[in-house]
Amino acid sequence: FADMLPNEKREWNINELAPDMSTYLSRFKYFLRTTSPFNARFLKKDYDWAKDVLAQYEDTEKLGPGQKYDQKTIDDITKAELILKSMEHPDTKKPILWPGRTCCFVPANLPLIVGMILTKQTPANLLFWHWTNQTYNATLNYGNRNATAGSNNKELLMAYAGAASTAIAVALGIRGIANKILPKNMSRGTQIITNAFVAGAASSSAGFINLYIMRSPEMKKGINLLDKEQNPIDPSLKSIVAAKKAVVSSALTR
Repeated sequence: FADMLPNEKREWNINELAPDMSTYLSRFKYFLRTTSPFNARFLKKDYDWAKDVLAQYEDTEKLGPGQKYDQKTIDDITKAELILKSMEHPDTKKPILWPGRTCCFVPANLPLIVGMILTKQTPANLLFWHWTNQTYNATLNYGNRNATAGSNNKELLMAYAGAASTAIAVALGIRGIANKILPKNMSRGTQIITNAFVAGAASSSAGFINLYIMRSPEMKKGINLLDKEQNPIDPSLKSIVAAKKAVVSSALTR
């Protein structure tokens, strides 16, 4: 629509922004757009602006079908929709804390990766960096949980303690085995490469456990089932089978 004049209006509906989820490639492009690290720049003021823009759009649509919009308004609505997709939890309709957003995964992990790979592999350093990493993972897993299952503070604290301690134990165990197998007189470059592989194996294994435990309340209580329009079939109906499949599938990606 680059040929549109600045003040020219045309019929338009926000449904034109709806992603095509019928193929893997289209789903990949959609999540690449919404989880892009560039979206980590959005703050609370951007979220409030986006809510206002979409509220104005909804008020306009109430006037009847066939509403017309200029290109600037369409661009604003498109940006607002992206901001909400990047920041807002689909169940609670509230903004997710910055570290818990999937678009913040890359910038949040960079200092963790540097710390785990480049610092001296002492017990204190290993404990600190793996605890920090698993605390971040717990925040990410909580921020992207299925909130329809519901959970209280006690359950969350118990899940965090279990996830962090178990994951750290696994990570330190893998590091301990690696230290016994690997030669002691490696060059600095070889140590960095080795640390990267060991840290990756430890973090991925611990990440699986972290997600599985942090989202265990979903498997106990079940989650809502949605229709093709992403609306709950019956808010009072919870599926434990769907919850287990969702949690295990997510954990395996770690």
